[in-house]
Amino acid sequence: MIYPDNIISKSLLAGVSIAIAGFIFVSCANPVIGAILFSLGLWCCVVFDLNLFTGKSGFLSDSQDFRRLLLVLILNIFAATAIGIIVKFTDSSIISTVDQLVNSRLNTDLSIIIIRSIITGFLMTLAIESETKTNNHIVLIFAVTAFILSGCYHCIADAFYYSVSSLTITNIGSVLARLTLTILFNFIGCIVYNLFINKSIIRINNTK
Repeated sequence: MIYPDNIISKSLLAGVSIAIAGFIFVSCANPVIGAILFSLGLWCCVVFDLNLFTGKSGFLSDSQDFRRLLLVLILNIFAATAIGIIVKFTDSSIISTVDQLVNSRLNTDLSIIIIRSIITGFLMTLAIESETKTNNHIVLIFAVTAFILSGCYHCIADAFYYSVSSLTITNIGSVLARLTLTILFNFIGCIVYNLFINKSIIRINNTK
């Protein structure tokens, strides 16, 4: 369920948290360390109960929740993109690194994007649920590190990367197509976790 209280501020801050996590990742010379540190962004979303699209997608209870999720998504992407634009014009040292990442995404087959986006949605929901229900930092760190190092796609992080990169107007069509796929299949990955993992755990606990 997505609560309306402070929905705008909590959604913007979630986008900022993921953008900062993305900045840390691309700033680290060691990708493993960068991937581990990326988990701080997700940890902030859990601890401060922020509205992150991939943290809320699997738990919609009614049509109002769906409408609120759309608002969460728009504000997440807006905040991440705004941070990306600020970084682009204040710290050009990471642009070449981000360009490599973005060019890899633009040259990736769409079927691979679909699969990796589903995996990301699943892992992000696993990380958030584990942290929320059990304070299991290890699962959160490993889930986030796994999706980063395996080249998976997270729509909010990607909004940050695309806005930092030196893409031109001619790339907008490809970017929007890939970002749309990522959003859709991140959402599906979150739903898959809730349907097949979370509900199974609830059923097991209820039978004890």
